[in-house]
Amino acid sequence: MAINHTILVTNVAPILHRRGYSIYDLAALYAVANRENQQLAKKLEEKKVLQDNDAWLMTWCRAGVPRLAFDRGISVREMNRAIKKLVLVDLIEVRRRGSLASLRRVNTEALKLLLPETKEERKNLMDGLFDEWRAKSKMMKIRT
Repeated sequence: MAINHTILVTNVAPILHRRGYSIYDLAALYAVANRENQQLAKKLEEKKVLQDNDAWLMTWCRAGVPRLAFDRGISVREMNRAIKKLVLVDLIEVRRRGSLASLRRVNTEALKLLLPETKEERKNLMDGLFDEWRAKSKMMKIRT
């Protein structure tokens, strides 16, 4: 089970949403992170296996787009669109394998750069997002 990367995606989700990423984009990130074999990656790190060894390919997400879409409960079309967008902005790394499903993994270094550095900055960010949501909901009530 992908614990570390899914937690990272969960922590970065409000920031990505604020920057215009949709729920489908976040679902794609979460689905890929959830399907990565992080336990094997930890074992390979402990054994100090070199990064260019083929054993590292087993740590990547091996599920195809239909399976990822099923995992998150969205359409295959939306999952395809989200993955293409995330690959384009380098939040997901891809290794093509011809006719087989591509290998994918979350670019953890890029996601870590998006996180605020201190707990106080995170709290201020979340408070700001909540205040924005509250203001929008009040405006929607006024319009109706």
